[in-house]
Amino acid sequence: MSIANCHLHSFVGKVQIDGSDVLLLIDTKATDVWIDFTNDSHSSSSSHSFQMGLDHQIEAFDQVYQQYTGNDALPCNAKGILGLGRSATTSTNETSVLGHLSPLLKHDMFAIYATTTDDANGDVLSTSSKIVWGGYDNRHYQDCLEWNSVGQWEEEQLFKGGWDLVLQGAFVGGADLPDSQEALIDTATYNIQCPLTALEKIIRVNKLVCYKNSYDTLVPVDCVAGEYNVLALADCDAHFESLGFYMDGHTYYMTKDNLVYTIILPTGSHEKICALRLERSNTTESWVLGTIFMTRYYTVFDFARNRIGFAVRSEGRNKERCPDDWSEDIRYDGKPIPVPTAPPTVAPTSAPTITKNTTRNEQGPSMAPIIGSALLILLCFAFLRGGNRRRRRRIHESDNKYSLTSRHEDAEAPGLELM
Repeated sequence: MSIANCHLHSFVGKVQIDGSDVLLLIDTKATDVWIDFTNDSHSSSSSHSFQMGLDHQIEAFDQVYQQYTGNDALPCNAKGILGLGRSATTSTNETSVLGHLSPLLKHDMFAIYATTTDDANGDVLSTSSKIVWGGYDNRHYQDCLEWNSVGQWEEEQLFKGGWDLVLQGAFVGGADLPDSQEALIDTATYNIQCPLTALEKIIRVNKLVCYKNSYDTLVPVDCVAGEYNVLALADCDAHFESLGFYMDGHTYYMTKDNLVYTIILPTGSHEKICALRLERSNTTESWVLGTIFMTRYYTVFDFARNRIGFAVRSEGRNKERCPDDWSEDIRYDGKPIPVPTAPPTVAPTSAPTITKNTTRNEQGPSMAPIIGSALLILLCFAFLRGGNRRRRRRIHESDNKYSLTSRHEDAEAPGLELM
């Protein structure tokens, strides 16, 4: 199911209700489906059909909707809320969205792949993120998923129906942060919310300055005064200490790239400010890890085993596959992970073999140069010396004897061996 990032603020996606597309805000801490019926004929007393993800044709019927008048506008003109909270029933004891989807999915889980693309090509509803139903996709994350148990508190307590985790510790720059006990994974919250005492320490360690918007003017305020809606600004070029979370034996880091948002001012001079993506929590001891946490960590919500899986999100298509995750991957076909085929082995090229010409070597060196030289000497000597025929005959016989002797000696010489 494709979803839009909506100004990097919230996730919204289209759901078919009774055959019509309705844009809904994705909310993992709610269990109900809320619809603004101001200009709609839907009635809460009747049931309606809905379809999740037009590309997957996942349908559930007889979903009961709660209605509201929409006094507070939702982001990106969304017409309601799609609750994906961890509960089989809604606040009115009706079957929840996950309760309806459970018998239709291969595995009772869904995964969120969240990118940082903001309104691609100026379209606020450009769908660069997605929800995967019934499993997860290893191509969207690196290495293997790390699982964290959820549901540590009773239903009547703080996070009813929410995806809550035990936060064993939080720290910034190696210093522990106080009031770190629990965390909620929430797609309807963009920033990270934290207790005031933790926020104060993060601001102090990173030497931030704070402002508050007063009639469209930024007014300096005390960062530790405990006010809400305070904008904390960082030096864009300064070092920023990472924020770490320790949950269920695993450590997760948020860096400056994740926690500081660069805003180019509309002055035409390329001026910029860098704003902190942390804000004060509405409760005293809880953290809320919003969508910016999911832009760093691919997140899997397993509502059958009450757990959440995290892995560093892959910027592109990850080609590696985790053996431990393969059985619930959406590409799983019942077969083991294919072993990459090794490239064909090319036999090394042998050096050319030099064949000895044993016949020629065994005969010894050629006699032609020796005979030719002897004849040339004989002719020159005869021409220079002159003389009668008898003397020429004697010389000729003598030279022939020399020639034959040399030929005989050369014939007995050992053959040359090619090295």
